Amino acid sequence: MRINYRELIEDAQNRSYAIGYFEAWNIESLISIVKAAENKRSPVMIGFCGEYLENAERKYEVDLELFSKIAKEVALKSSVPVITLLNESNTVEYTLKGIEAGFDSVMYVDEKIELEEMIIRQQKIVDQAHRKGILVEGEIGSLGLVDASSGDFYEGNKTRPEDAVYFAEKTNVDLLAISFGNVHLLEKSKAELDFDLLKTINEKVSIPLVLHGGTGIADEDFKKTIENGIVKVNIGAGLKREVIKSIQNYFEEYDVDEMNPNDVLGKGNLQDLDFYSHEGLITKVMNYMDLFNSTGKADKYI
Repeated sequence: MRINYRELIEDAQNRSYAIGYFEAWNIESLISIVKAAENKRSPVMIGFCGEYLENAERKYEVDLELFSKIAKEVALKSSVPVITLLNESNTVEYTLKGIEAGFDSVMYVDEKIELEEMIIRQQKIVDQAHRKGILVEGEIGSLGLVDASSGDFYEGNKTRPEDAVYFAEKTNVDLLAISFGNVHLLEKSKAELDFDLLKTINEKVSIPLVLHGGTGIADEDFKKTIENGIVKVNIGAGLKREVIKSIQNYFEEYDVDEMNPNDVLGKGNLQDLDFYSHEGLITKVMNYMDLFNSTGKADKYI
């Protein structure tokens, strides 16, 4: 079902849970994420990464409006509240396209520009988004990053509380993603979160806070982040890793050269590659919903 995003944020704050944003990349992952939410009777946020959709090296250009329509249709037919997001677009132009395409929310990021320039750009986005009732997520600070191929770590810049306050007041964004030790693409260890910084920012900033880099967060830390103002958690890399592992396991278990191609793809039975590769994804999303305390929170809307 579709629901007002602002209403869902308020519900998460009032009932001490976080909304999980689980990033999809195709229709199978989109449907699997919503299936997990229905299994757990949990609100959920679905969407796509703007950076990847607008990637200049993509072989085929993405029809952003089509992607938005698919996500909205999946949301509409779901039995639980579903919000759509165009996440982390790297250009103002593509973020504005996301607004026109009808996503419930958008996010623009560019860690290379100065704060004042970011404020100017965000003001333009917020102005157009709010005219259409679309929420905007901003970001202050930059997350650390792990290079998955080399294992090299690139240190980010933690959010300064005074910058967070200034940015929120000047831009009128609806949510704020912050950096307090969380790391993008951290899979083989867990982030060391600065809870004192999170608490300080939460006390000073009047808008809801967002945690990116959720894959690298220890299970026991999610509860504490929610207690200190986090209302939305982003999970991306870990979902793709789960599907990749399942695909590897599939080809170890089955000799596809000796199988009917329609059993491998299309029938949706236990031997179907799409089914096989996404069962682990569904389970992983369900586990996160328990950690976010969102399990069962959709019951009031059903």
